[in-house]
Amino acid sequence: MFVLTQRIQLLWLSCMGMALLLFPLSVVAAAPIVSSLSPADGATGVSVATAALSLQFDQVVQGGAGNITLKRSSDDSIIEAIAVTSAQVTGSGTDTITISLSAPINEYNASFYVQIAATAFRNGAGETYAGIADTTTWNFSTAALAAPALSSLTPADDATGVGAATTTLTIQFDKVVQGSAGNITLKRSSNNSVVESIAGNSGQVSGSGTDTITVTLSSQLGEYARDFYAQIDNTAFHNIAGVFFAGIADTTTWNFTTETAPSPTGGGSGRNYRVTVLRPLQTILNSTASDLGTVELYSEATPVLEEQEQITEQENMLAEEEPEPEEEAEELVEVPEEQKEPEILTEPEEPLITVTEPPYRFKRRTCQRVAKRFSTNRIMLQRVNSRLDNRFGFTCTANGLPR
Repeated sequence: MFVLTQRIQLLWLSCMGMALLLFPLSVVAAAPIVSSLSPADGATGVSVATAALSLQFDQVVQGGAGNITLKRSSDDSIIEAIAVTSAQVTGSGTDTITISLSAPINEYNASFYVQIAATAFRNGAGETYAGIADTTTWNFSTAALAAPALSSLTPADDATGVGAATTTLTIQFDKVVQGSAGNITLKRSSNNSVVESIAGNSGQVSGSGTDTITVTLSSQLGEYARDFYAQIDNTAFHNIAGVFFAGIADTTTWNFTTETAPSPTGGGSGRNYRVTVLRPLQTILNSTASDLGTVELYSEATPVLEEQEQITEQENMLAEEEPEPEEEAEELVEVPEEQKEPEILTEPEEPLITVTEPPYRFKRRTCQRVAKRFSTNRIMLQRVNSRLDNRFGFTCTANGLPR
């Protein structure tokens, strides 16, 4: 009985071996899976210059059909969709596939993800890669762009002798910036009063889209020997990634001083004069609307007009006004030869003028008239003050007070 059983078992095994030889079992190959990605999934600080994506499989693959698509995470918008069959996809027949973008990503502080069609890649047995259909399997973010920083300022910080005729301020940054709604504000250091405030995206600001910004004032600085400072809101300028310049909030980062007023000069008659008391400011009503008036300086010894300075403004004109009796002051008096001081000029033909301090009553009445006409016109008040400072050594406030 035992011998029979062994013979039966041997016969069965022989039959099974013959069957395997005649009908071998087929082995099914596994579908391709990804070994690594570049940029890696979850990567941060990826360069904005990135222009290619790559993925490595665990086996050799062939290109199939469908697209590889790069999208923005913020709004799911498509950056680029590339067909697997295009020349931008290389590596078919190897285990590494490279996808070349049409252009670098070039977006700072941005997040992206990649999706791949389930028919895009297959192995030699025809088994296809499962693809990527979600937003998390292959995602990454680009590097942050630092906030803009100052490179140079014009006028330079702490500059002196800045021209009173200056009409522009210049800011150079270390990178390209765009103007925004924040203000650039110019102020006087003496009382923190605002000279002018200009929005970073206004027509008075040029250079947006470059690294150099020019701010054009509405008028010249127009004030001699004055200290100014500029402040910039932290919403005035930002880089291409939307990161704003920190701004200037103090009074020292950008401050400067204008030039001193030029010394008064004489009329050219060849005489030496001493101004003992100055005649009140007189104005002459002219026929042309553009002529604001004439400031005149006379010598009592001769009726000839010694010096004349025109002040013009198209839309404003001083009215003629005779001085009151108590306002009359002594005119320029020619100094007798025996009282003349020693000649100190290097060129004899240049007259010497020594100006003494005008009386307060003269200053007060002059400033009242100036304020009456120009208290609401800052530009004209600055121009008149510049001439008063140059000629008589004092200026007027908008309230009619001398200073």
